[in-house]
Amino acid sequence: MDIGVGAGRVALFLQSMGHEVVGIDVSDTVLEVSRLRGVRRLVRMSACDLPFPKNSFDTAIAFCNNFGLCGSMEGVQGMLERLHGIVTKDGLFLASSIQPRRTKQKAHLRYHKMNLDRGRPPGQVTLRQLYRGRKGEWWDLLMVTHAEMRQLCEKTQWRIERTYRGEMDVHVLRKV
Repeated sequence: MDIGVGAGRVALFLQSMGHEVVGIDVSDTVLEVSRLRGVRRLVRMSACDLPFPKNSFDTAIAFCNNFGLCGSMEGVQGMLERLHGIVTKDGLFLASSIQPRRTKQKAHLRYHKMNLDRGRPPGQVTLRQLYRGRKGEWWDLLMVTHAEMRQLCEKTQWRIERTYRGEMDVHVLRKV
């Protein structure tokens, strides 16, 4: 399952390798783009819902900050709990998140401080998309530190098996 399939870049790669892929996204427009590009199985749904039957997937992925699509620590914890049931016993969850503290930009540091003052994690951002003068709805995205990732895993019976460090770290999570 490709959570937040977007234009289908990762799903298309996995399909080309012979894998069956289900891409999910909340945007009808994004799903249509994925469909036109060749992603075979697409479902309109939120990463916060995931009403799939038990053991539906060997692997789930959430790349490009999609780990935090449920917007808050509680939301991501709920997603991890649901994923625990729909990923097989030996399955994996590959998830990426920008490390919010890896910045020296003053605007980012001010935003982190404002979040902490409001009792929010430093990497919880409220944003909306703007394209050719059209504005989308406001929504929250959570970018987590390594400590926050570990904390969420401990609460939801996942463990971090390995981390590939980069601009956007990729964590390999395995069920406990």
